[in-house]
Amino acid sequence: MDFTTALRELPELKAKTREIAILTVCVHERAFYEVYAHSRVALLLGLTDTELNMLVYGLCPETLSGEEKAAYDMARELCTSSGPVAQQTWDTAVIELSRNGVLALVHHIGYYKYLATIERGFNAEVPAEGDRVEE
Repeated sequence: MDFTTALRELPELKAKTREIAILTVCVHERAFYEVYAHSRVALLLGLTDTELNMLVYGLCPETLSGEEKAAYDMARELCTSSGPVAQQTWDTAVIELSRNGVLALVHHIGYYKYLATIERGFNAEVPAEGDRVEE
């Protein structure tokens, strides 16, 4: 939990941008509890229902800002390919997020890929409707 808090406190990423990257990773990794939890956070940070639904279906909403789209693209590429990130993806992310922003983003993506693996390994499930804390 200390590591999660430390990542969240990195000032280089806007909260909404961070949540878009997290959702992109967790959708790809089929980490449904994290998708459930971070969907709620993303909506509170200004993501629309339509944008959220697109992300949950693995699509990049056209309405995202350049910064948000760069985060989505970086997360998606790190989830779907091996080897170094494409130079164009990296360069666009640096332009949109700054070098420190991209470094923070890569740490978030790696951490949530790790967390998704743990979650899937122990079959963490979304709480049943009656057991959810929605407030």
